[in-house]
Amino acid sequence: MDPSVITALSLLGLVITIADFVLPTISKSVVSDDTWNSEKEKKFSIFVNRIAYYGVQIWNFQVQLEEWKREKPNMYASTVICSLLLTAWIGNAVNNLILVYFLVLFVALLPGLLHRRILQVLFASVVVKVGNMLGIKRKTK
Repeated sequence: MDPSVITALSLLGLVITIADFVLPTISKSVVSDDTWNSEKEKKFSIFVNRIAYYGVQIWNFQVQLEEWKREKPNMYASTVICSLLLTAWIGNAVNNLILVYFLVLFVALLPGLLHRRILQVLFASVVVKVGNMLGIKRKTK
């Protein structure tokens, strides 16, 4: 069986949905309430805060795209079309299994990359280079 990435993601979503439905019932019968302590509460709080942080980041990205669509529709459309064409070409040229491997690897390394601010530095340098190519001058504070 050689499913495409879309099929693999759909199957992963199906497994997660079934696990979300079944695991609370199983965990109630297996785990007693006296095993919860302050250390587990702290870990749970950190985990929930990270989920909320990434949710806010995704929301901010969506708001930024909507603003960009309103203010610079031609640039927005050309960028989205080019990125989708590039993604389609990569999906066609590279084996799906290695794409999923790279995606999982990136997601696993993402917290460390964000903590060390590596992605922010790389993204800022890319933005500066693209701005220089397009002739956009940097704003000084």
